[in-house]
Amino acid sequence: MNLGYRTFLICALSIITSLCGQDLQPLVSRSSEQSSEHLQRMTSISEALQKVDKETLMKRRFRVLSKNINFTYNKTVDHLINYFKRDKKFLERANVRSAVYYPLFKEIFNEEGVVEEMINLSIIESCISPKAVSRMGATGIWQFMKYTGQTYGLHANAYFDERKDIFESTRSAAKFMKDLYTKYEDWLLVVAAYNCGPGNVNKAIRRAGGKRDIWKIYKHLPRETRGYVPSFIAINYIMAHKDESGLIDFNKNNPFFQLTSSSVERIAVKNRQLSLSKLASLLEVDKRLLYMLNPSLKYKVLPKSRQTYMLNIPAECIAKFNKNEDSIWTAMSDIVLPNRFLHTVQRGECLSIIADKYNCSVNDLKTWNGMGSDRLRVNQTLVVFTTKKKSTYKPKQTASTVATKYSERFNYGHVSYIIRQGDTLYGIAKNYPGISAQNIMIYNNMANAYKIKPGQTIKIPKVKS
Repeated sequence: MNLGYRTFLICALSIITSLCGQDLQPLVSRSSEQSSEHLQRMTSISEALQKVDKETLMKRRFRVLSKNINFTYNKTVDHLINYFKRDKKFLERANVRSAVYYPLFKEIFNEEGVVEEMINLSIIESCISPKAVSRMGATGIWQFMKYTGQTYGLHANAYFDERKDIFESTRSAAKFMKDLYTKYEDWLLVVAAYNCGPGNVNKAIRRAGGKRDIWKIYKHLPRETRGYVPSFIAINYIMAHKDESGLIDFNKNNPFFQLTSSSVERIAVKNRQLSLSKLASLLEVDKRLLYMLNPSLKYKVLPKSRQTYMLNIPAECIAKFNKNEDSIWTAMSDIVLPNRFLHTVQRGECLSIIADKYNCSVNDLKTWNGMGSDRLRVNQTLVVFTTKKKSTYKPKQTASTVATKYSERFNYGHVSYIIRQGDTLYGIAKNYPGISAQNIMIYNNMANAYKIKPGQTIKIPKVKS
């Protein structure tokens, strides 16, 4: 008899015996009070059996799941499985992106000798988003910090960042994991070290008396890592049992463009200008596909540089590219490249004010500067790109000069607006065509864009329609 099933029967019988004792008289002979008590007992029996049944099923599934990594099912893991299942949008995004990126991840991890289950770290790290940037500056699908990225050969300059390159960053992540496995010989310790660094894992091992088991050193790990490792286990379970979460299994029928070494051609670009939108037009391919394949190119354009950039194009386009290569590079010489500015943050400025000044978006500023939040500090230097010339920017004007400049434009009255929780001047301005956050600051004599609070009334100037 199967050991798990025999354990289940023993537990079930002991529960029935303890709850019912020797009282097996017919239900019809009981009083109404006894019948109610009996019904409660039977309900308790049913619930207990369901619990035993679930635990037996889960432990059996985890034994099957533990092909290359010894996954443990416990209360912490069970809690996180249920936590992720409740976040439907997160799981749906991860599932769709996995259909696109996992074929490539599996190829590279197999080549580097890393077990396939480790690709699910990409969900925990970034929900498989090449554009992800943490508040600490960790970047890309695999969330490399700048120093670690450089250690594993990921280069960056003002125009591209290989931490966002799907091919390069995945290769580097696999090499990093393999190096950690060589050190620890346990994939769950690799997961912990990937999150908090080998130094913290080594410290936890010492405090646990030299034990090299994730659950023996668990309480000695940093708090974030104590959530990170069981989250990795939970995601592996969910991705192996998608039907439980209502997720589509794209392994059976994948309608998306799948990234593999054979579906994409990589072209070395050096000392040449490049525009992805222009290239898309010349190759007659959807520019959004080129944008998706080249997330490391920060502004979708590249000036001449001595550094080599690896351009990714669909394999189906390579014949056309090779045939027209000379004319393509000739056409690229006509593209307009943005000018690069360094902006020093002044007291009271916020991202929306700076974006207004340079005619760009807040998201542009955050992308260019690798920012995970909207917070700025005085004298912080921001990189800004614009097609305007530096000479078009005038020195900072005084408040009275600015007020005079705007007086004619805003001479049509105003509407009142009451600040709500979570409001920003940038967000408010977007609801009023022709109005910017800076306009609101000037009209209300505000020196600091952050000093607004719920319940405060501000004036929104009207503009001539």
